[in-house]
Amino acid sequence: LATLSTGKIDLMTCMKSACWSRCSLSVDQEQEQVWMRPSHVKITSGSSRNQSLLKLEVCKGIVTDLCFSSNSLHLVAAGDNADGDNTVRVWDVEVGLVVARYEPQSESSVMVQFYSNRFVLLCESMCGITTFKMWEYEVGSVDTIHTFESSRVFAFCTSDDGERMAASTADSNFLYVWRYVDGEVATEAALDGLNARIQCVNFIPDGSRLAS
Repeated sequence: LATLSTGKIDLMTCMKSACWSRCSLSVDQEQEQVWMRPSHVKITSGSSRNQSLLKLEVCKGIVTDLCFSSNSLHLVAAGDNADGDNTVRVWDVEVGLVVARYEPQSESSVMVQFYSNRFVLLCESMCGITTFKMWEYEVGSVDTIHTFESSRVFAFCTSDDGERMAASTADSNFLYVWRYVDGEVATEAALDGLNARIQCVNFIPDGSRLAS
């Protein structure tokens, strides 16, 4: 699911795990798209998955989350800890090379979002605790910015301006929203009225609404 600058919502159908499923858009949202299957992602030109620009073997197991940087020059992706490879990698998509790695603890699951072009926001869950971390991947520094009780996060996103974060957890049907301003995180809302766990969530560009 992706929100577009036109105000429309782009729904992406996930196929069987053995097939390619479209799962992300670059910033221009018209030319480059990402298709995903277990352990691989493929960047294509246009809407067809057959017009391949680049194919990346992201991890040994299943790719669980990925995101473009705002300038479309980098792609960050995380693997599934159940497959023994939950390493977070940042790729230079023009040359297809890994430029940075983050090694979480082997038992943790990780969701990822770019925060500006210098940082990756990590949402790392383990042993009933979820932690937001800011990773300055070019220099390798990682800072914890917020911690809360949750066994696992199913969906995670940030607004374009970086001031809001939203996540759904395995422990409830609530959708939680936080404000992140001047390095401080504060809970802004706990959205109810949902009948099941949320698998996907995204802000519209100005951060005022969520699609789920």
